[in-house]
Amino acid sequence: MKQTTNRVTGLFVLTLATCAAAQKPIVVSFKATDSVQLEADYFPAAEEKAPAVILLHMFKSDRSAWAPLVPHLHEAGFAVLAVDMRGHGNSLKPDKFQLRERAFNRDPSLFNSMYWDVEAAYAFLANEPGVDMTRVGLVGASIGTSVAIMAASKNPAIDAVVCMTAGDNYLGVPSVDHIKQCKGQPILLMTREDERRATDILAKLNTDAKARIYPGERAHGTRMFGKVEGVEEDIVAYLERHLGGPADKPVVAHYGKKSFVPANSESHKAMRSDRVIWFSSADEATRRGLKPASE
Repeated sequence: MKQTTNRVTGLFVLTLATCAAAQKPIVVSFKATDSVQLEADYFPAAEEKAPAVILLHMFKSDRSAWAPLVPHLHEAGFAVLAVDMRGHGNSLKPDKFQLRERAFNRDPSLFNSMYWDVEAAYAFLANEPGVDMTRVGLVGASIGTSVAIMAASKNPAIDAVVCMTAGDNYLGVPSVDHIKQCKGQPILLMTREDERRATDILAKLNTDAKARIYPGERAHGTRMFGKVEGVEEDIVAYLERHLGGPADKPVVAHYGKKSFVPANSESHKAMRSDRVIWFSSADEATRRGLKPASE
């Protein structure tokens, strides 16, 4: 995976601790495996070895929609990365890919490639000091939930997924297929009563998926903020519970492979650093379908 990081100069001069305390993001950019240039807001945690959360916005939205949630996550000790997914916000390059046009024309191939945006975000976090890669969660809204479930199905190291108004086949992304492939990864499906159809379908397809239905109407995805009492606290509590504490004996795997090795072993050191995925323990990796490399 190709990756570069560019930081806005004015923000770069701030220390990480100062940025975290002020809850002002560091604007970063990095490349997906297909060379799409992605922009994101990064909120470093105040403490070392912090769990991390990647935020994935709605269709025709951008990373700014997460502003009501970020302070809650930050106060709870998370490092937070809010990404402009391809075709949205400032993630529009290269021009030849016509990303915005394809997004607004609802091109299914574009939305089905958005898991590469999550791959790139995960690799970015792996290079950031202070992030505990054995504890990484995703929060998505609307199409962001589809991307989150798809990304978790491809990366078993994702520890928890929170979905705000999920779709079962939204914009051509078949979440009904992807959620079946998530093994041992807790998934919280949050929605208002009037939009529960897809949530009910998805919750039945994976025993690790749980539905949380809120009474009321007309609060889709990130529009729940300010309309659904306690939704921010519910998200934080779920992530805290399922991301857990620091790991004593982490293991790693190469992305896309089905075997794991001890962290910091010679086999680990031989892996491409941007393709390493992290697990809290051998037991966790086994529950998610991997085997020790010696088997």
